[in-house]
Amino acid sequence: MKNHLFKLILFSGAIFLSFSSFAQTTISGVITDGDSGEALIGANIIISGTSVGTTSDLDGTYSLTSNKALPWNIEVSFTGFSTQTIVV
Repeated sequence: MKNHLFKLILFSGAIFLSFSSFAQTTISGVITDGDSGEALIGANIIISGTSVGTTSDLDGTYSLTSNKALPWNIEVSFTGFSTQTIVV
């Protein structure tokens, strides 16, 4: 009985460690018009070369989380503006 309990505890610990080894990085910010300073609602923010991305909200804020290692090349695009690439 003790042997089974030990194996269960060992297995549970291994599962916990495997999940905790997947580190995630989160960046956040605000997308604004460079001239007027107004928030850009619905701007697209994506990590170059991936399908990981998000859009800015009503205040122009965004938050982007990925387990991809830094540095990231972030592409920011919005209709009527040129796309910008930023290294994070």
